[in-house]
Amino acid sequence: MVAPGSLFLSAISYYSASVARALYRHDVKIDLLLIRRLCPRFLYPGRAHVGRYAISVLRLGDIPVHEELDWYSFPSLWTAYKRLSVQSPRVLLLQWWTSAMAHNYIGLARRAKRSGCKVVLELHELRDVGEHGIPLAARYTSVMMSRLAAYCDGIVVHSQADVAAVADQYPRLAHLPSCVIFLGPLEHGDKPPTRKSSSDDLRPATIRFLYFGVIRPYKGLLELVRAFRYLLDEGLPIHLTVAGEPWYGTEEAFSELALCASDNYTTHLRYISDSEVNALFSDCDILVAPYRRISASGPISMAMGVGMPIVTTRLPSLIEVCEGYDGVEWAEVNDPDSLASAMKRALLRVGQTYQNFHSWDTNAKRYSEFFSKL
Repeated sequence: MVAPGSLFLSAISYYSASVARALYRHDVKIDLLLIRRLCPRFLYPGRAHVGRYAISVLRLGDIPVHEELDWYSFPSLWTAYKRLSVQSPRVLLLQWWTSAMAHNYIGLARRAKRSGCKVVLELHELRDVGEHGIPLAARYTSVMMSRLAAYCDGIVVHSQADVAAVADQYPRLAHLPSCVIFLGPLEHGDKPPTRKSSSDDLRPATIRFLYFGVIRPYKGLLELVRAFRYLLDEGLPIHLTVAGEPWYGTEEAFSELALCASDNYTTHLRYISDSEVNALFSDCDILVAPYRRISASGPISMAMGVGMPIVTTRLPSLIEVCEGYDGVEWAEVNDPDSLASAMKRALLRVGQTYQNFHSWDTNAKRYSEFFSKL
């Protein structure tokens, strides 16, 4: 599996580590080729935390790991070619969320196919939203994806809605077999966050909403701030915690948040460490994730993993992900009034814990069955 490593640490790094651990537990022999340098550091919006974490943060144990692939370096790609030749894998799983590594993925896929290896492309984003504003980026991604598709034998996505979206945006992938993998509980640190049930604790005097993750416009912080202010105006005893790195385009949301009294909200505007993540999900009462668009949500998966009430938007991918999870209140997309109503309804869920039906062990079986079919 080729995936981002710890230098440019991200949610997809953690996701990939969870996949690797689950497959390893199910006796799949897996080797990890991790991306060391994803792109020029000055172009990366999260550059402030680049290089702060060692590979140990991913807790990969005895799984063979080689964090050595660079976006710019042919010697690193040549080393990866040699590893493919020596290991002769039956499947090459490529984690895709940005076109920054497209040229390397094409090289690896072409080399793998020469030895009869099956190539599977797992798509977290069809095209990274941060690349939309870069001149010619969309055209570059389309061209490179068409070339990569020629070597692919299957795709992995995170909802049936994404199957249709992939076929629409990249027709050369449309004919390929697909597998839907729902995120298991994202695993940060040695111990997952824990929550008190209603039997363990009295209803808190102040209800704490949590907005978590990299802060980008499509994640709906502006709608959340406006909904939050509506509820404060009603005199409800609520507090909002905003935790994550602001990347770009969120100035208006923070300007409006600053209009609230400072004791009504808390901000942690930086990369959040593992121990802080667990504390946030343990201490807050309700996750709010008002996405305008999304393929898969790490924060929602984390909230489901601890049985936390969730307020989110009625997007096809999220409806699939949350099917069977009874702790969700739905809001309409890009609608502060609807979001405020959903947040108000969620207040009644505080202290309740809900069952999550997604697990990494189930995912490991799905991967294995899909690989076997290929």
